[in-house]
Amino acid sequence: MLPSTAPTTTELTLRLNPGPEAIPAARRALDGLTDLVERPVQENLRLLVTELVTNGVRYGSDRGPVGVTVTLEEDCVRVEVTDCGRGFSPPEAPMPREDGTGGWGLQLVDRVADAWGVRVGDHTCVWFELAR
Repeated sequence: MLPSTAPTTTELTLRLNPGPEAIPAARRALDGLTDLVERPVQENLRLLVTELVTNGVRYGSDRGPVGVTVTLEEDCVRVEVTDCGRGFSPPEAPMPREDGTGGWGLQLVDRVADAWGVRVGDHTCVWFELAR
């Protein structure tokens, strides 16, 4: 009988103070994963976390902190960004607003992530996965 091995996972969990300082704090925390994540995945991870933390600060941080959980699994990186915003139903095909004032973040998530979605409960959680 061969010994069984459980998949290896690594998790980074952040609870960021509300406000614009949360954005560079999230990026600095991701620097700790540099040796664990392939470079193209790192770049997409950094881009999407920046966009979602920015949304969390913009739409929910006046009510509480922004949370970020990054889980590294063998086949993907999964990220959950939570905030205390009202929540929303994700559009089927996110598009920037016609006046150019927003909507770019979810469009990036939709185009770059391999999967993504929104859960609404006590908090709003936008999650995404990047294949490795």
